Amino acid sequence: MIEKISLSLSNAYLIWAKHPILVDTGCPGESDKIIRFLAAKNLKVSDLGLIVHTHAHFDHCGSTAELLRTARVPTAVHQADAPFLRKGASQTIRPHRWLGHFAKPFLKRPYPAIEPDIVFQNLLSLTAFGLDADLRHTPGHTSGSSSVIFSDGNAIVGDLLMGSPFRKDKANYHIFVNDFAQNNHSLKTVLDLGATRFWVGHGGPLSAESVFRRIDCRCFYDH
Repeated sequence: MIEKISLSLSNAYLIWAKHPILVDTGCPGESDKIIRFLAAKNLKVSDLGLIVHTHAHFDHCGSTAELLRTARVPTAVHQADAPFLRKGASQTIRPHRWLGHFAKPFLKRPYPAIEPDIVFQNLLSLTAFGLDADLRHTPGHTSGSSSVIFSDGNAIVGDLLMGSPFRKDKANYHIFVNDFAQNNHSLKTVLDLGATRFWVGHGGPLSAESVFRRIDCRCFYDH
């Protein structure tokens, strides 16, 4: 089961499993919100089996260091974003829409650095945590963006997509896209793996139907 943790700028997710997994940690200073959410579920930080980072932007891994001060939990990130996590600096932010150009000056913020325990390349199986799911490299938003892909059609995709500012269940590209061709290729990969429900970093969740309605997926299947 996936539960959304709504934070100030982004979503984190709790994955219920034999060893529960936390996906992303929000901005710096939001560890208390996450701890309270866990407590409401009769969990502590020490009960977590893993903290996954979908990418190394301040609004997705900003509170990891704070959480690790309360308990030692292994952390995972793709190798391309690992250097940024170690420095506590967001990777290059490339605006996609006018809103991105407006927001860019406010979002290039540092965050407390950490040394990740697990740095993966293409795929990290999560079966050891009691999940029929994989952590996959899905670049585009950043070069090291990754997604948790479940066998049941669920996918936690970070900022590969986002909900519309006016309809959180309407799919949009994120306002920042580092590499559009990579982003589209990653989106096709997730769809081809059978994803029907997209849990995103902002807004959502999104249905596959919404993705096909709002995103021009025809280019994926022209050849």
